[in-house]
Amino acid sequence: MRLGSTIILALMPLGVLSVVQTRDALYQVDQSTLKGVGGAALQAMRDQIEVIKEAQVSARVLASVVGRPTGGGPSCVQQVTSVKREIAQATVVAYVPKSGLVTCASTGKVYDLAGNEDFQKMLELPLPSLIYDAQGQLSQQAVVGVRHPVFAPDGSFMGFVVVSLAYGALSPEAYDDSVAMWNPVYFASFTGDGKVLVSSQPDLAPDAAIPGNHTVAELARLSNTSFFVEEGNSRHILSVVTVARNLFLVSVWRPDNASFWTNMAVPYLMPALTWIAALVAAAFASNRLVVRHVRALSRSMTDYVTSRQRMQIPDMDGAPDEIQRLHAAYELMIRTIEQEEAELQNLVVDKDVLIREVSHRSGNSLQIIASIMRMYRREAADQKLRSVLDGLINRVIALSSTHTSLYTLSGQGCLGRRDPVQCHQAAERDSRRGAGRRLEAAAAGPH
Repeated sequence: MRLGSTIILALMPLGVLSVVQTRDALYQVDQSTLKGVGGAALQAMRDQIEVIKEAQVSARVLASVVGRPTGGGPSCVQQVTSVKREIAQATVVAYVPKSGLVTCASTGKVYDLAGNEDFQKMLELPLPSLIYDAQGQLSQQAVVGVRHPVFAPDGSFMGFVVVSLAYGALSPEAYDDSVAMWNPVYFASFTGDGKVLVSSQPDLAPDAAIPGNHTVAELARLSNTSFFVEEGNSRHILSVVTVARNLFLVSVWRPDNASFWTNMAVPYLMPALTWIAALVAAAFASNRLVVRHVRALSRSMTDYVTSRQRMQIPDMDGAPDEIQRLHAAYELMIRTIEQEEAELQNLVVDKDVLIREVSHRSGNSLQIIASIMRMYRREAADQKLRSVLDGLINRVIALSSTHTSLYTLSGQGCLGRRDPVQCHQAAERDSRRGAGRRLEAAAAGPH
């Protein structure tokens, strides 16, 4: 483990560099993904943008024609009908005079817009503009209105040419980057004041569908930007693109979770595999070259300590020189210990023999003294002398018994035996019995 840790620490700068480069690569992927998602959303609205531009050109041309009528030419209704046929998405093309009474419309109907508030605002600012309405006054559906003022040859303001386009926010296609596939989950078209024209989920409130606590009114300030939004454990992309002047498209993208987490782990796989390979190589090398020999030497030492048996260590010739020298020192130490134990055992045996001999002779000397006193007692005629000798004899016998008991209790008789504990216990019992018998004999008097 220490060798593996050392190798991992040695590879740490390379691993850190790999992680930094991986994070930088993922950051670049994120930036390209944001641009790609915004481009995908804008690409989905490209046809609508082209139609709006075409309608603006047609409205400008039609306004110039209506303002300068020529005798014998096509009527106003024919002109607006012709423009409607050229623009496939146009629902209504009409000329709206200042009075608000529309008699020149591609539908052939008459409309009175004199009381309409939006029309009154149009009269206040006679400039080319775009009108966005979730429910058009003329077509009764979501429209993008292209209007252009009409001026008479003398420059007086006459009214507006209005081209009403059916508006439909298209669903962007899934965007696939190098990490994950991003799928659109919500999109809506809205104006600069936060009014939603159309959305992919009409029943869902736009503020609830847009992650990150962003409101539709705030998104107009984030036009032509895409950014990540972290919401709980999920990650979304919020993209806002400009479709036309004061018209925006917001789209919410979510990654394919399976591919996202799988591909996120791939960039960090190489540093991890490098460290794992280093650890495995270190573990194999240390176990093959060092650890197994040390373990075998440790088992041999443990067995010798517990059972005094020396286990043969295999493959020691292939061990490193340091371990071979350690094994040689261990063998020399074992031989030295065995020799010294043998010498010590011989000394203990000699000591035991000498002590037993000294104790035996001391006991015999006391017995001889007691026997001589008995001889003098039998020859003595004086009763007082006989009483004195009886007391001395008893004291010598008691001293002999005490000496024997002390010799037995001290374990001198068990030196060199295989089971000293049992020997001490048996000797103690024999000593107590012998001492009791001798005290009884001493109390009974000499014989």
